[in-house]
Amino acid sequence: MAVLGGLGNQLFCLAYALDMRARGYKVELAPSVTKKQTQHHPQHFSIFSQGVEDLFDLTQASRFSQAFLRSRILMRAITQKLGLTGLNLGVETREVISDVSSPKHGVRLVRGYFQSPSVSEEILELFRKRLFLKVTEAPLLDGSELVIHYRRGDYLNHRQSIGLLDDGHFLRAAVFARQVTGLSRVLIFSDGDTRSVRQSLLNHGFTVEIFDDSKVAPLTVLYLLSASGRVFITSNSSFSWWAAALGKDDRLVLYPRPWFRDKSLDDMGRNKWEPLRSEWSD
Repeated sequence: MAVLGGLGNQLFCLAYALDMRARGYKVELAPSVTKKQTQHHPQHFSIFSQGVEDLFDLTQASRFSQAFLRSRILMRAITQKLGLTGLNLGVETREVISDVSSPKHGVRLVRGYFQSPSVSEEILELFRKRLFLKVTEAPLLDGSELVIHYRRGDYLNHRQSIGLLDDGHFLRAAVFARQVTGLSRVLIFSDGDTRSVRQSLLNHGFTVEIFDDSKVAPLTVLYLLSASGRVFITSNSSFSWWAAALGKDDRLVLYPRPWFRDKSLDDMGRNKWEPLRSEWSD
């Protein structure tokens, strides 16, 4: 199984692999990000760079198997470009929309994006127990905040597809949370420019602190997001989803719906989460 994307989607891949193993499949993982890429570009975080797969007794495919299966991907691309169909090259590419059905029989390379709110409670509990064992240092944060994950970064380039939530969305969520909980101290985690959303919150009587998560290892940021605050206001990212799903059950989670602007992924909510109508930045 190819493990694609950033940490959020890699965890969906890992959850899918664990589910397949529980169904009796033999599963091996093939990383899509090399250790060299991770060293030179921290945004290319890979669960393999910290041995996360070992925590779940999963193994990487051999280099030969990875090379062989990736050659099938190339062959499939060539045959599709030439208009040849019907060839069984052993590659299954899954789409973004929660496609987590079982793979076909035989040796297959399964690859794709598996964002789905239907991750089982058993797998979530396993993640809670094991995933953060690799986090050795993390700053202590007050547990009384409204925590916002203000995702920017690569989302700035996908405004019309995935969608970039605008400042008004986060302000509306914070105001709603204050009405429910009485909390007015906001802690913003972000990988981008927070000046506009910070000023908007200040103008409405909130106290605001900023945590620059671009300078901290993604796994540590995920741990902090999952453990911090009585209220969590998510972005429309898989990273945000995992931070919400791995947090305490009594935490109020506010999430955007639809999840993607083009509605290719509509509702990523789980039981007890509160949806808020998405407001998009142009």
